[in-house]
Amino acid sequence: MEVVSDWSKLSEELVSEPDNFQKWEQLIQLAERGSSSSSSISNWRKEKNINKLFSEGDLEIMRLTYGSLLSRFPLLHQYWLNFAEWEFRLGNTVRANDIYLEAISQLPYSIEVWTSYVRFKVVTTVDNLEDVIRTFEKGRECIGLHFYAHEFYELYLSFLREHSSSDKDMAQKYYVLLRIVIEIPMYHFGKFFNQFINIIEKSDEVAQFIPRRERHDLKLVGSGKNVTSKLKKIFTDSYITTQHKVYQLYQYEKNINRPYFHVTYLSESELTNWDQYLDFLEINHFPLELIKLTYERCLVATALYPKFWIRYANYFIANGKKIENAKQILVRGISCVQQTDYLLKLKLCDLEIFQGQFIKARDIVLTNLRLQPTSIPHMTKLVQIERLMNPGDDEYLLQLIEKLTLLDGGDLLIREVLLYDIDLSSSDKVVNFFKRLQDNFASSFNYWDTYMEYNTLAKCEDADKILDQAKRALDDSLGERFLKKWSKKGTKEVEFSRIYEESLQAFE
Repeated sequence: MEVVSDWSKLSEELVSEPDNFQKWEQLIQLAERGSSSSSSISNWRKEKNINKLFSEGDLEIMRLTYGSLLSRFPLLHQYWLNFAEWEFRLGNTVRANDIYLEAISQLPYSIEVWTSYVRFKVVTTVDNLEDVIRTFEKGRECIGLHFYAHEFYELYLSFLREHSSSDKDMAQKYYVLLRIVIEIPMYHFGKFFNQFINIIEKSDEVAQFIPRRERHDLKLVGSGKNVTSKLKKIFTDSYITTQHKVYQLYQYEKNINRPYFHVTYLSESELTNWDQYLDFLEINHFPLELIKLTYERCLVATALYPKFWIRYANYFIANGKKIENAKQILVRGISCVQQTDYLLKLKLCDLEIFQGQFIKARDIVLTNLRLQPTSIPHMTKLVQIERLMNPGDDEYLLQLIEKLTLLDGGDLLIREVLLYDIDLSSSDKVVNFFKRLQDNFASSFNYWDTYMEYNTLAKCEDADKILDQAKRALDDSLGERFLKKWSKKGTKEVEFSRIYEESLQAFE
């Protein structure tokens, strides 16, 4: 009962600290000990008490704990595997299979998850070989080009070899797969090449590597020894090519010290290595599937870093303008990074705007403004979207900027007035906009600076009058800075800048 009490207490603490990973680990340890144990957490790893004698209540606590942890941190591959392994040990094969499938849905490119799952399928599915083959093939589609896929292929080839004596199709599948594997640049690829060469040297198996439609040409090559010699020469050249690719990839793979997800941040050197690895693959035009797999591997380790999610989205945009794929990537990323981070959300907004989905874009911004009501980036994005939805409605634009500014947007948001092409006939409305804000921002340099810049362009008020008002409202240092910028010389410089800009636009 002491364990249950500790578990309940820790669960309550996690309600207020849901991202405290250390407490989650402690909760898992308590759940795996069960209520019958009196051992301390320090002895947990020696005990691991879960077994068929556990009470149903203890088992439910274990399942609830794992489910809650993985709901919060779905990229923790080892916890998925531990969860499935417990259910398997308890004799719940169906439950274990469901956990593996859920793990694959969250981590479809995890070499660890797929390798564990196919091993589980081989053991538990003895009367349906085709089902096992389908599982292997699904795994191969996802992680077949993984640099560390050798263990997966060892399991696959072993399974095919084991059943090849009683099933000719299995034998053929074995030869075809081995032929494919020897050209995949991965760690320990040499062992598969040696298996391949051993088979070639057996004359009765050489024909398995030659398409049926070409086997009649074997006689033209000559004796079996000549065929073997020719094939060894061809595939030795292939070996050298694959070996070179392995060497190239290893220069980056060896620097990946933490390929799995964790709530702690990565070192700068490892982040740089991922960037350089992706650059190398893209610049040298490696297969699309390998690049995609490497991105997915990268995003597990760097899930907390928005820049890698944005890079992956940009990759899809640049290669075939796959906007929907890019949006899906950003949505995944938003669920991983901190709620306060706005980069992915704004990128998603931009893609919705690009597709003309202004309402969707606005909904994204409004949802995040409810979470972060003082977020300047979201406020400026909302102004942009509303302007696109209401082009030419200067009064509405000014009202929106004023409302957001007073809502806590601060004086930075006032500068939005300068970013939009407001009709000069609306200059009186703009002046009134500035005057309405004056009581709140009279001591703000940014307010007077924006006011003066607009007036210089629109020429709607006496500049000296604004200068005098600003001088009286600002403190000495800001007032001096303002007057220095907006002296007659400064005003002329702004005017010259405007004329120069207009002349450039005329030639575009």
